[in-house]
Parts: sequence; structure tokens; C-alpha cells
Amino acid sequence: MASAIYPSLRLRPTFSSATSLSSSSSSGDIKPRPAVILPLLVSVVNCITYSLTGKGLSLIGHSAGGWLARVYMEEYGTADISLLLTLDHHREDYQGLLIKQEVMTESSGKIRERWTYDVFLNFRGPDMRNGFMGHLYKSLVRSGIYAFKDDEEIERGEDISPKLLKAIENSKIHLVVLSPNYASSRWCLDELVHIMQCLEMESGHMLLPIFYDVHPADVRVQIGPFAEAFDKHRSRYTESKVQTWKATLASVAHLRGYVYSGNDDRIEVITRDILQRLPSSYLHLPTYGVGIKLRVHRINEFMCFDSDDVQTIGLCGMGGIGKTTLAKAAYNEYSYSFEGTSFLENFGEYFKKPQGKVHLQQKLLSDILRRHDIVFNNMDHAVKHRFRNKRVLVVLDNVEDVKQLHSTAIDWSCFGPGSRIIITSRNKHLLEQLGVVNIYSPDALNGKESLELVSWHSFRTEKPPADFRQLSEKLVEYCGGLPLAMEILGAFLFKRSISEWRSTLELLKQTPNADIQAKLQISFDALDPEQKDIFLDISCFFIGMDKDYVNCILDGCKLYPDIGLTVLKERFLVTVRDNRLVMHGLLREMGRNIVRGTSRNHCERWSRLWDPDDAIDVLANNSGTDAIEGLSLKVRATDDENLVAEAFSNLRNLRLLQLSHPQFLGKLKYLDLSHSLQLTETPDFWYLPNIEKLLLINCKKLVLVHKTIRLLSRKLVLLNLKGCTELRDLPVELYRLKSLETLILSGCSQLERLDDALGELESLTTLKADFTALRKIPSSSNQLKKLKELSLDGCKDLWKDRDYTHSDESPQESLPTTLSLTGLTCLMTLRLGSCNLSDELIPEDLGSLSCLEELDLQGNNFRNLQTDFGGLLSLQILKLDSCSELESLFSLPKKLRSFYASNCIMLERTPDLSGCLALQSLHLTNCFNLVETPGLDTLKRVGVIHLEMCKRISDTYRERIMQRWAVDGNGGIFVLGSSLPNWVSFKNEKHSISFTVPKSLNPDLVGFTLWTPYVSQQNDVMSAYSSKITLTNQTKGDVWSLPATDHIRMYREKHIWQGHFSNEEFNLQTGDQVEVSVDFGGQIAILEIGLSLAYREEDTDSSDSDTSEVGHDEIIDEQLILTEAAGGDDELVMEETQSRPRRKMGMGLKTLVGAFGLLTMTVIVVLGIHNGMLRRQNRLRSIDGGKNKDARLKFFSRQGFLN
Repeated sequence: MASAIYPSLRLRPTFSSATSLSSSSSSGDIKPRPAVILPLLVSVVNCITYSLTGKGLSLIGHSAGGWLARVYMEEYGTADISLLLTLDHHREDYQGLLIKQEVMTESSGKIRERWTYDVFLNFRGPDMRNGFMGHLYKSLVRSGIYAFKDDEEIERGEDISPKLLKAIENSKIHLVVLSPNYASSRWCLDELVHIMQCLEMESGHMLLPIFYDVHPADVRVQIGPFAEAFDKHRSRYTESKVQTWKATLASVAHLRGYVYSGNDDRIEVITRDILQRLPSSYLHLPTYGVGIKLRVHRINEFMCFDSDDVQTIGLCGMGGIGKTTLAKAAYNEYSYSFEGTSFLENFGEYFKKPQGKVHLQQKLLSDILRRHDIVFNNMDHAVKHRFRNKRVLVVLDNVEDVKQLHSTAIDWSCFGPGSRIIITSRNKHLLEQLGVVNIYSPDALNGKESLELVSWHSFRTEKPPADFRQLSEKLVEYCGGLPLAMEILGAFLFKRSISEWRSTLELLKQTPNADIQAKLQISFDALDPEQKDIFLDISCFFIGMDKDYVNCILDGCKLYPDIGLTVLKERFLVTVRDNRLVMHGLLREMGRNIVRGTSRNHCERWSRLWDPDDAIDVLANNSGTDAIEGLSLKVRATDDENLVAEAFSNLRNLRLLQLSHPQFLGKLKYLDLSHSLQLTETPDFWYLPNIEKLLLINCKKLVLVHKTIRLLSRKLVLLNLKGCTELRDLPVELYRLKSLETLILSGCSQLERLDDALGELESLTTLKADFTALRKIPSSSNQLKKLKELSLDGCKDLWKDRDYTHSDESPQESLPTTLSLTGLTCLMTLRLGSCNLSDELIPEDLGSLSCLEELDLQGNNFRNLQTDFGGLLSLQILKLDSCSELESLFSLPKKLRSFYASNCIMLERTPDLSGCLALQSLHLTNCFNLVETPGLDTLKRVGVIHLEMCKRISDTYRERIMQRWAVDGNGGIFVLGSSLPNWVSFKNEKHSISFTVPKSLNPDLVGFTLWTPYVSQQNDVMSAYSSKITLTNQTKGDVWSLPATDHIRMYREKHIWQGHFSNEEFNLQTGDQVEVSVDFGGQIAILEIGLSLAYREEDTDSSDSDTSEVGHDEIIDEQLILTEAAGGDDELVMEETQSRPRRKMGMGLKTLVGAFGLLTMTVIVVLGIHNGMLRRQNRLRSIDGGKNKDARLKFFSRQGFLN
């Protein structure tokens, strides 16, 4: 059966006279007229496009449309009706069905099965009870159809009306048998009226008329026995009631049905049709469906029923949140509106079973095609092509991997227009990989919903009894809104006593329920080893702590938290609120239960000890083992005498140590008190004589660095005071630190001076003082012979009092003294961004920096930079972004790799780039007056060229750059424009393009170049979406998805992106049928796509020769490809990364009480090696009388503080 189903709409179509038919048919069966099919369907489609008002109704067209149009106009005029008309190419018996969008009932928290009966039989008993109806009823029963027939269901002598009405309401299909004496029965007519009311009031009902020994036209106009019957009724009933009966009977007679005249074959036809109509795919839902209706309504918002495109809807969330239940409810709710439906439950688990892939494909095909007897030789081909013209609803439940869908050949292009694909998963990133835009993460049940669900399962009532109210609320709090937990525990506590409830709640604190844990642990088991460690560390130590702080600690443990935490968030194992890590209570208990493992009573065998009592017990008894990796220790005064440093000697794999009141700090080498918001001064370093790295980041109230820091003269190598906004001065003792290599003062907004003794920091290699109030750099800075990095971004006060202008009247003596760089012979990075610099304030001795590799001057007030940057022979990165007055610059260095000059709105021309042979990225976005970039078209290694909004660059010059460019990598060219160059071989006005690799005289296909015009509603905003291309080799069945370019800056004006991709990975060959699609995300509209193939040139000349052209100007430079292969961007990548804003190293809150002594401190210790980034230590050597110099403990402050 084939039909086209449109979204739920209110339709007010108008039909031309060409579509009207005569009021009667010449035969018993009403025949459709093919001549009116197309005009009718066109009218329907037109109506759909503009009649989007009012309540939701559905229209499904079929070949009897002209007849229906006449019925619609004559009988209903412009009244609102809902018509479902089916099309069957194999039969001429059509039936019209009235239908309305289904509404799930949710009464008293309990969801009933949708239908009690499959079929309700409405007929006049004396006419046919023992004849036609008897045979039909037996045929239905034989076919497994549960039919209601009054003499079978209701005992004689009962008041049958209420039960009959209930049976009508709970029946899916209503068979109305219109016999000659039908209208004489008041019961039949009353039932019919109620049937019609059900059709109007509730969705999903179907009405199928059977004309038994009567002509449909006689019923319609009500002549013969029908007229006689109504005449008799007028003598007994009111005229309004009779008119209601007549109108109802007439409306039913207008529907397409069956005409029966003694042919028994017709009974089989009716039975078969009913089987096809029944919702055999109805899925069972939980008995108590609290909160389901509201959440299904939210899913409806994502279904986009007003679109004929194939839409995908993702349901994601933690295990047990109800994703599958909601998918089933949505499936039951909307399945009737589709031509085919399939629910592939537990897709991921089935896929991993033997023959699981084939099973899933067979179920999908049999569900949608409604055939179980077809054998397909090629299942993949069948899945890809059998549904392309069908509007289907498919649910893929619990998908675990993108490869599972690819392997089963399921792709959104497999399904016809208007199809909806619902995917449930515990992994949000998987949905994003599949291109799902409409993603819904259902909320946990709120307190009221949770209490109601617990009450239904525990007491079978909506509210718990008064005696159990408090216990029920405790259970609700424990479950944390997770429906799975409430169902399992509520059912377990059904008919339990108060004492049993209390005992169970206490037990749950120690031993989580095994059934709940098993469901939750599925997500944990899918993690990589490092991600599992991160999850367990958080569940045991870091819940509620600052994410950046935890990130730094985990990074020190070599657990790669940047990606690890992201994965945990995508899998709903961890959430971040106000930058703090939050974990569902049941997930926390699951993590700790995993740590306990099978050694529940032997905590020394656990990998983590989060309970201080367990930790003290292990240390006091010296029973620690290699298994322990993390330990939380809050030492009480009474425990101090029982704990010594040697207690840690057996903890050879310890990497995390959380301490309070420690008395053995003398060996510490790494102390991190960052984010200690109440810390006003550093500890007395007399107690910390071996500190090598000291972090005091974001200590907002810190005003004093203790003078005993002089004791660290030969120890301290790193001091980070970033963000200490109250710090005004540094002690002179700090400048005596002979070993200090890195000093970070950035963000110390009240720090105005550095002492003249700065030059005595003889080991200093890095000095960062960005956005400070410094008014002067001491002249002794030229003694910093080892300094490699100097960063003074945002230090406007260095020149604040001079306020130099370009006016000729400005007195010369008002000019400031420029920064002296003499003597800084090792300087590699210099940052002077946003320092209010003008042309004259560029350091005069800048050219002496022979080792300088990165120079940042962005955000300054230059006009004509006459500095000879070409003399900086090592310079690789030059940043001049947002120099809004810059008009020109003198030269560029030969080794330049990255040049940034975006938002230089006055810049008209760059220096000649032809000598910058190493240039790999050029950023000139928003240079509105830029006319030319000389030499750019001659360069062959520039992988990224940003020329967005450079409006004055000519089309000719722009195309010359594009035509010569073909550099592999995640970059490309970005230019203004909307039309593809004329040399592009393949073009398509969509986001994808298909082509066949042509034969060529040169068989060496080295890659292809893409052109994509795009536009956005956003303006000058960077897209957060990671753009990608997908290449499908339909000949070989290979699919690749890879990044297209870095994040794209969005504009309302049209731009073109050009990217090149090597054939080394794709291995495309002659004759391959290939499809390439580009995805820039939902905020960017792709206007067109172009593609040209590039073949390797066989050079016969040693000089630059013309590139051989194959087909439509498919070009590439062999030398360029070879250069790219030999080149390598590791160094550039490293430098680019360094040039970006540093990742914030966040730490937890800490308090130090006492002016000169360390009285109260809670810290986290990470074992590591000197100068290593918190690396894992295989063995912690025992401490013997303080003689062992190899013990290394790196401290981190823990969130929270004591008053």
C-alpha cells in the first residue's frame, strides 16, 4: 500500500469545478476517476503551503480525490474536517477513514493500553447476527483480531448502554454494517452518533462502512427503508434527535467503504484490510507514566511536522532517565501518521550479537514493508532503496557508535520526504556526529513528579500515606529524579513496613541497588581507561570543586582532562554548573562502588580512599598497598602522633593526596594555593624550604608575599601570581631568587612597579606582566641575559602620562622613553599588544633581537610602521590585529610563517609577500580598504588565507590567488564572493555534489579542490561549529568524515571558502562514483558547491612549467605537493598554540589562618618528578630522617575554607 501523508494541518481547500463528480456511481462500488487525481493532489499541496492555522488535522490523498472533493464541498463546505484517504494500487475497494491526531492519555499517573478492542461491530442484530456477521466475526477471531460484538461481550439482562459506550471508546476500528433495516434500530443510530463523536474528540479511531444489500446512494439520500424508519422515529423522538441521526448516517454513507452482495470473498478482503490497519506496532509503556505526557509534548516541538524534509530527533541523557520510554511513547503517539514504522529497540546491543546486523536490517525492512516473506539478496541495497518514496517513522534505540549505522547501511537519504528518525543515545557527541540538530535531553523528574511515581509503585496511590510521607521523601531525594531508580526501589518497597523502609534507606547508603548500578554502569564501561580514571577521581574527590582547578590536577596525572571531561559531559556522567563539577548522586555511588569492587571490607585494596577514617586506618596500620592511587586525609590532632611520613612508603602508585593539618611539609616541592579567595598572605616559607613551584593564581585578597621567600633562593623555579588583584608590591627578597625561571604577574592590576633589582634574577627566562599598572620597566632588565619571553600586553600605564599625539604642535619633550631591549639577546617572544603605542614608540633596538620568533603588537595606534621587520631574521609570527589606524608597514621578515593584521581597517597594501616563502597563514579579515597583497599569488605554502570583507580587492586578483592555490590541510581561502570560478569542473546548488572520476591521460589523481559560497544571518561572529566534509565512495562503499576548516567567521555578505584535500586518504580511482558534502553548521547557509580534480603534473622542464589540464582545468602543482609533504607544520602548530590565550589553570578555594605560620591548610598532593607536569611516579621512596632528597610532593589547594 502506498500513500502520502502530510503533517497535521487545518485545511481549507477550494476545488475547481473540474474536480467535481456526479453524486452517484453506476455500480455498487464507487470507482475513482484518474482524471481528477493530479488536480486534487495539487490543490491539497497548495492548501498545505498556506493554511497553517487552527487545530491540527491530517490529510492523506488518494486516487478517489475528485469524489472526495465533491463530498467535502457539498457536505461540509468550509467546515473543519480531518480526512485520511488511502491509496491501494491493487484494489478498487477504497475506504475513507476519519482520523485526528492522537493524544496520549495519562489518567491518575497510570498509562492504559491504547485500545481494549481491535474492532467494534456496529450492526442491526436481527438482520444478520447469525449470517453475514457470524461469518465475519469468526474470520476476525481466526485472524487474531479482538472484536467486540454485543452478544459475545455483554450478558443479557444488563444495562448495556454504559458498557457499549465504553467499548466504542476503547476500540480502534469501527465496522458499521449498513443493512436495509439498520435505521430502524435506535441502538444502532445512538452507537453511530457516539462513534462519530469519538472520531472528533479523540484520535486514532477509524470508521469503515459496509453497505450490506443496500446502495450507498440510497443511504446517502436516505430513501426507501431508511426514509420509512426515520418517519417512524419522528413519532417517538424529538426532531432534533432524528436530524442528528440522519446527518450522522449521511456523513458515514459518504465515506468509501465496502459493498457486500453475498460474496464471501469480500469477508476475507475486509479481514485482510483490518489487519493492515491495526496498530500492531503499539509498544508497551510503563504502567505508571508520571511525567511522560509533558516530555512527549517537548518531543513534538522537535518533530517539525511543518517540514517535508527528513528530520532527525535525538534523545540523549544518562542511563535510566527514560529515553527509551519517551521514544516508545512518541512512537505510539505519531506512528499512525506514517506509511511505515519501525522501532529497533536496543540497537547497539543487538548489533554486537552474531548476525545482529542482519537481524536489524530484516526487522527494519519487514516492519516498514509489512512483509515477512521477502528474501533480499543484498540487504544493504534493500535498506538504501526500499524506503526512498515512503514517509516513515523509525526509532533507533540506544545507538552506541556511528559505525553501527554505517554498517547497517542506514542513512537519512534512505527515507522519503517527511520521514522522522528518532535516535536515543547516552552519548550526545554521537548524535552530533550523525548530524542531528534537534537534540532533546529530558530533565529528571521534579520533586512532585518523583513523589507521585514513588507513591504509585510503593502504595498504588497518587500520594503516599501520611506515615510514609517522610520516608518517601527521603527515597525521592536518594533517587535524584531518576525514573529507573524510583521504579525499582518503589516496587521493592511495595507493602513493606516502616521499619523495612528505614532499613532499606540505611542499606542504600552503604550498598547501592545492583539493578540500578548495572544500568548506570553501561556508560562507564564504554569509556577509555583515562576517562574511567577521571570519572572515578571526580566521584571520590572532586564533586563540587572548580572545573579548572580539577582540570589542572588531572592534567598533572597525565589523564588528558581537556578531552576526558568533555567526553564525560557528552555521556552525562558529569555536568558543569557555575564552573563547578556536579555529578548525580547515584552516579557518585556507582563510581565509589566500582572502586570498592569485590574487596568491600578491605579498603587497603581500593584504588581510592575518599573517607578520611578509611585513610587514617590504612596509614596508622601501615597497611597501604600499590593499589592506592588517591587518598583524602583529614588529620585530627589526636591522629597526628600516630601518623608519620613513612606511612606513605607503601603507597608507591599514589598520585593524589588530599591533606588537612599536615605536619610533614618539609619535603614539598610543589605548592598550589590558587583560588584561595580568603588568603591575604603567603605561608611562612620557613616550613616549606624545598618548594620549587609556587602557584597563587587568582588569590583575590593576597596583599603580602612573605619575606621568608628568600629561603627559596636556590630552589624556586616558578612563581605564578596571576590575577592577584590586591597585590601592590613585591618584597625585595623576591629579586634575590637566583633559581627563578618563570615569574607571572599578569592580572595584578594594582602592581605599579618592579624593583631596580629585577636584573638580579639571573635565571629568569619568562616574565609575564600583562594588564598590570606598571609605570616603568627597570633599566636593569637589560641584564636578563636568559630572558626568552617578555609579555606586557595591556600595560597602558607605561605610556599613560605622555599621551603622545601625531600633531606637529605636540612638544618633543612630551614623548616617552621607549622600552629598552638592549642585552635581551635570547628573547624569542615579545608581546606589547594594546599598550597605546604609536609609530615613534616602537623600541629602537628591536632589530637587535636576532632570536625573536614571535612579535605581538596588536591593538596599538600605529599609522606607518617604518620598522624594518625584514631585519628580524628569526621572526616567524607577527601580530598587528586591530591596529585600526595602520595604513602601511615597511617590510616583512623572510622566515615569516604567520601574519595577523585583521581589523586593520585603514590598511591598503601589504608589503611584498613574494619573499616570504615560509608563509603558512595570512589573516587580513575586515581590512575594508585593502587593495592588494603583492606576491601572494606566487606563494605555494600558505595553507590559510583570510580575506573576509576585503571589498576593494579586485575579482581578477582574487581569482588569480584562488587559481594557483592548492594546499592540503585544515585551512583554505576565505574571500568575498558568491559565484564559483569558471574553471570549476563540477557544480551543484546544494551542500553536496556527486561525480564520477573520469578517465585521464595522467592517472595520478593527487586530490581535489572544493569551492563553497556561503552566507549567514550573523555578522562578524565566529561560528562555534566544527565544519566538516563527508566523502562517500559509492563504488567501494567507503565513507570519510573529516574537518573542512577551522571555525568560520559568519557574515551577512556572501563569501567563498576554497579548500584542498589530498587523495592519499581517499584513494579515489577512475570510474569511482563519489559524493562530497560540506557541513558548516545550522547558522551558515551553503549556497552552492564546486569541485575540481587535481592530477599530478609530469614536468618535462626543470623550471615552473604550465600545469597539465585534464577535463575542466583540473590543476595542481607537483612541486607544491612535494613541498607540503616535506615541510611539516609541527613547529607552526606549536607556535600557533602558544600564541593563543593560555588555558586557565583553575584551583580550588583555600584559607590559610595565621600571619607567619601554617596553622590550617587543606591541600592536594600530586607525586611527580622535577620540572615534570604532575607526572605519575612509579615509586615513592621512603623518607628516612629527612635525608632522602628524592621525595617529591606537589601540592594543590582544595576547595573550601575554614573560618
